[in-house]
Amino acid sequence: LLQRPNPIVLDADGLNHLAAHGKPAERHDATGPLIMTPHPGEFRRLAAALDIDADPTDPARRAEAARQLAIAHRAVVVLKGHHTVVVDADGSRVYINRTGNPALATAGSGDVLTGLIAGLIAQGIRQHDDAFGFTCLAVHAHGLAADDWARAHGNAGLLATELADRLPDALNRLRQRNVAF
Repeated sequence: LLQRPNPIVLDADGLNHLAAHGKPAERHDATGPLIMTPHPGEFRRLAAALDIDADPTDPARRAEAARQLAIAHRAVVVLKGHHTVVVDADGSRVYINRTGNPALATAGSGDVLTGLIAGLIAQGIRQHDDAFGFTCLAVHAHGLAADDWARAHGNAGLLATELADRLPDALNRLRQRNVAF
């Protein structure tokens, strides 16, 4: 799969398989972008396989932890958690998301994020240069949708389907603000 010339979004078991493989993803230069979306536990498994010593939960080290993983795999890395960190494949650009809230710590919310990233890619995002920007857009919109839900319901009890239902409104708000996508 990693050798195919298509964009790839790896989450959950895809990340676990890559960690068990024990080395960076082997990819040809002609392939599409690789986007990895680990939560701290998945990050630890991936980092251990590469001898990366970084704490993905330490606010002062999260960006550097994600950068090391991004460089090792030549992948856009989305280190999920409070203030989700997105790093481009060469480690030169870092985005720290300020949207979202504790309601996102619920089963399926990461699947919604992965689906949003993959959906944007399916709409025509094919270049490595686009992958970082559109991943940042997805992370931001995902957090906005959760913020909208939390204003009405508080910071607990969010269902993944409720989060997904709020994504169109979040994306439309970003379009109205002239956020390019």
